[in-house]
Formats: sequence, C-alpha cells, structure tokens
Amino acid sequence: MELSDRIKAIREEKRIKLSEMATALGVDVSNYAKIEKKGKKLTLERLEEIAEALNVTLPELLDLSTNDDAKEQVLLIDRIEVLTKENEILRIDLKREKTEKDMYMNIVQSGLDLINTVFNREKKKEAPEVVDKLSEEDVEKIKESISNELNKIAMKKTDSL
Repeated sequence: MELSDRIKAIREEKRIKLSEMATALGVDVSNYAKIEKKGKKLTLERLEEIAEALNVTLPELLDLSTNDDAKEQVLLIDRIEVLTKENEILRIDLKREKTEKDMYMNIVQSGLDLINTVFNREKKKEAPEVVDKLSEEDVEKIKESISNELNKIAMKKTDSL
C-alpha cells in the first residue's frame, strides 16, 4: 500500500474529516488532499505531524511492522529524530551566540564613541595644551590600544558563554 493510501485509510478508519486534517497540519484542504491523492514527497517533520494528527506512531503510519527490516528502520527514524532535534538546538545556540557577540561589539563601539567624545571635549575645553601636544598618530594609537583591549574583553566574554 502506498503511503498516501495508508494515510487516507487511517484517517477514514478514525473518522477524521479531510478539513480537520488540513487544519491540524496548518494547510488548506486542497493541499492536504494532494498528500492523499498524489503521495507528494513528505519531509520527516510533515510525516511526524500527520502521525500526530492521526494519533498513531510514525512506524505505524509507515506500516513498518510488515517489513523484515522494521526494527532497523525504526532505529533509523529515531536517530533521524534525535539528530533533527540536536540540529535545532545547535541553530538556537549559534543564533544566541551571534546575538551576544553583536551585543559586545556594540559595547566596544560605544566605548570608542565615548573615547572620541571625551577626547574632543578635552581638546576644545579643559586641557588644550596637553591635547595639542599629542599628534594625530598618538591619538590613533591610543584609540587602537583601547579598542584592542575592549575587543579582548568582548572576546573573552563570548568565549566563556
């Protein structure tokens, strides 16, 4: 029996309407009907959603019990499910780390902006004789040194996360 026929047979056996399945899967009725008629390619996630909506296990939906290799297939499906979940967790962690790194880089930039503001204020008002003695090259070296230190702090912070 084809998978699409199996899905339809289980749905009808459980007296679930086409529209109820479509709603459970978040698709319109015509798209769900294509699953049952054409047996369109289904992802593992979609198969899991269908199994859940039909209140059956994935091996039951796939009718693995009639296959000699059923145990191996069930183990493979379980492994795929675990890997899919691990992949999602890694994606979430990566996104969180990128967000935190961006946050620390914004802190570094804010520090540099503050240094520029203070330097310009000092140059104009409070200690022009000291600031005037510094060359532009000296100022850039100071900025670069402070920037490097702030970057080191930010990198240590992101590495510890």
